Amino acid sequence: MMPILADHNFNDAIVQGLQRAWPTVDVVRAIEVGLDAVPDVVLPEWAASQGRVVLTHDRRSMILAINALGSQIKPVPRVVIVRTDITIGSAMEDIRILLECGMPEDWPQRYRFIPI
Repeated sequence: MMPILADHNFNDAIVQGLQRAWPTVDVVRAIEVGLDAVPDVVLPEWAASQGRVVLTHDRRSMILAINALGSQIKPVPRVVIVRTDITIGSAMEDIRILLECGMPEDWPQRYRFIPI
């Protein structure tokens, strides 16, 4: 599974569930790496520099942040936007499928939505 950076507002129950279900998952929370009070544009940029995919619920602001970065940044930031109205179990399973079975460079856009 690709390494993950969980946005500071991301549902911690999903993060904990991922860690319990897949103990080898490499996930850090934004607060753990000092990114809890930075502008949204910093998260995907930092994650990309670390080879991580961002998990967030912030659809509007994160899409704006990715678009603000443009396509010149390498590696290209990847973000998974998880709706808040799905169950924790469904979110976990879709995240697992997306991050275990696909490669970010195969994504047609720099962000993907869950549910799939």
